[in-house]
Amino acid sequence: MKAAIPYGLRMIIGLVCIAFNHIAVPPALASQNFGGEIADLSGPVFVVAKDTKNIASAAKGMRVVPGDAITTGQDGEAEILYDDGNLTRLDENSRLVIEKLNIVEGGARETEIRLELGRVKNAVSKLGNKRSHFEVHSASAVAGVTGTPDWVVGLTGDPFTPTTEVDLLGTVGEPGEVYCEGPGGGGRQIINSGMRSVVQHGKLPTAPFPIDPERLKTLMRKMPIKTPKELRDQKRMELDKATGSAQSPAENAASQNPSAMGAGSTAGALAGAAASQMAGGAAAIGAVAGSAAGSVAGAAVVAAADLAGGGKNAVATAGKTEESRPLPPTTEQTAAKTDTPKTASGGASPIAAGELHTVFLKRDGMLLGWGYNNYGELGDGTEKKRLIPVEVKGPGGKGNLEGIAAIAAGGAHTLALKKDGTVWAWGRNNKGQLGDDTDDDRKTPVQVKGPGGKKNLEGIISIAAGELHTIAVKNDGSVWGWGYNNDWQLGDGTSKKRLTPVQVKGPGGQGFLEGIVAVAAGSTHTLALKKDGTVWAWGNNDKGQLGDDTGDSSKTPVLVKGLKGVIAIAAGSTHSLAVKADGTLWAWGNNVSGQLGDKGITNRLAPVWVKSIAGVTTVAAGENHSIALKADGTVWTWGSNSAGQLGINEGTSTMRLVPVFVDGLSGITAIGAGYNHSFALKSDGTIWAWGSNNKGQLGDNSKDDRMVPVPVSNP
Repeated sequence: MKAAIPYGLRMIIGLVCIAFNHIAVPPALASQNFGGEIADLSGPVFVVAKDTKNIASAAKGMRVVPGDAITTGQDGEAEILYDDGNLTRLDENSRLVIEKLNIVEGGARETEIRLELGRVKNAVSKLGNKRSHFEVHSASAVAGVTGTPDWVVGLTGDPFTPTTEVDLLGTVGEPGEVYCEGPGGGGRQIINSGMRSVVQHGKLPTAPFPIDPERLKTLMRKMPIKTPKELRDQKRMELDKATGSAQSPAENAASQNPSAMGAGSTAGALAGAAASQMAGGAAAIGAVAGSAAGSVAGAAVVAAADLAGGGKNAVATAGKTEESRPLPPTTEQTAAKTDTPKTASGGASPIAAGELHTVFLKRDGMLLGWGYNNYGELGDGTEKKRLIPVEVKGPGGKGNLEGIAAIAAGGAHTLALKKDGTVWAWGRNNKGQLGDDTDDDRKTPVQVKGPGGKKNLEGIISIAAGELHTIAVKNDGSVWGWGYNNDWQLGDGTSKKRLTPVQVKGPGGQGFLEGIVAVAAGSTHTLALKKDGTVWAWGNNDKGQLGDDTGDSSKTPVLVKGLKGVIAIAAGSTHSLAVKADGTLWAWGNNVSGQLGDKGITNRLAPVWVKSIAGVTTVAAGENHSIALKADGTVWTWGSNSAGQLGINEGTSTMRLVPVFVDGLSGITAIGAGYNHSFALKSDGTIWAWGSNNKGQLGDNSKDDRMVPVPVSNP
């Protein structure tokens, strides 16, 4: 990953960047509050001002801020319009306390309200932009959603039972979240529009089920939003202007045509189909690519796409409300339940990014490369830097390498997994990372040898490349590694450099690791995803990147603590990411630049739930930044933005501590992350890149860093 930069210089640069980041983002400036106003009301409505006991009769236009409480009496109704364009509507005998209205890192909006007192008949919350994280708290449950426009949640609750009933309405197929309050978000579940769940105090939510048609009619009749859409849009734009956070074209389109967002629910399925087609339909290969920079590894796009499927068959109601809302789905569709991660070729990313170079797998099974090439890592038979994509040559420079199913990019070396299960490598080889039983650099692909240099490595289904080491999974579930091993990243119980593959030992050095379906490699640590949904790790653990809650490095695999049901993994230089089948994201390891997305900069020795994002299908990780692709085809980034690698055009001197929406990107099917650069593949086949470009690694025929996504030249 960092092979091209001397170690001492890297340390100096790192310390300077850390200090600069801390200066640039003092805690006092990490977030700021905004407010709202009473936009519409009828009947008795009262406001209890923050830090006072004075009750004032509400009036249209009255300002409200965090800490204020709004109460409705008998026959009272109120609509509270927040400055970010979100809106809450209260029916009679309801009370809410505005807990939080924050603008956090990257312009993301956190809105948190608490419902209490009386019987809450209809509390409606409507999101106005993709940057929002919205939570509604009641006596027994929390309903929340992140980045889903035109989403409405209605809660009913009774403090005497107490029970909370959660109804999700909104754009067809849009997912929401329901989970019981308590440590770790116990009982968290995904429910889709037209569905409901019941939560009794101290118990887990019921399984989602369709809203009764008669009840839905009642809700539709009682909950029309009166506040004009134009006013909501104006509020959002005013706050965007005040904070310098412009709305994306995709958001603008959605605000003009809310129903258009429904198409996003199929993005995950398109991703799986596109990736499968890209790999030539070689489902038996099951290859999942990794990279030194943590390019997506082990991502099960298809499984996560199923997560977004609930409600996709819903139909819109007739009725002339300001904005139509859907009827329940014709059939109940809940989150996909899998005991085994789906890691067929549909889960592999066709983009792999190393420290300073990038490789792309075309749908016809051929490869393109661009960027730095001093070690031959582009495989074009030269050592010339390339600002636009060039074709990877075949062995010995004859023809072109073809029939590829998956790729991986290390610090300055590249790997390709063929559909026949063989592995080919080129680029830097000073530590044996090419696995050809030499330490000679290669400008064109050479075949990876078998153990001990005998024959060739075969039957491989997944590959990953670290900074100076390489990992592969065989179709029998065994794991093999070669290259640098000073930090035990090969998992064979030694620290010996290996010029040919050696088998990864089992936990404690007993036997061998088995049942693995995908791998990911960081700078000096390695991750493996087992078919039972657990994650195993070995190598360097100085930042907690192994996730076993110890901080101790390990020569052989250790179990990542508390993770089950995982379908995708990614490894950054010194941090790790995992996606569960329910679309939740988990992170651990180095967090100096906020790359874990948990709102802080404290390293984590065990996985933490990234609460501010949901519906994730796949992830990628760079040196100090992370990327997530959601089922709606949108891309979210967080961590360091030192070279514009977050793609948010908000300066390079600050970091983002929570996921932020990358403006202008929609219909995305795959992502990738390099050292300080990022990529996204659209469903139309175009590739978009942003971040560091000093060696042409963005492929846009320039060496200019890009703060926002730009198209790659002629991919």
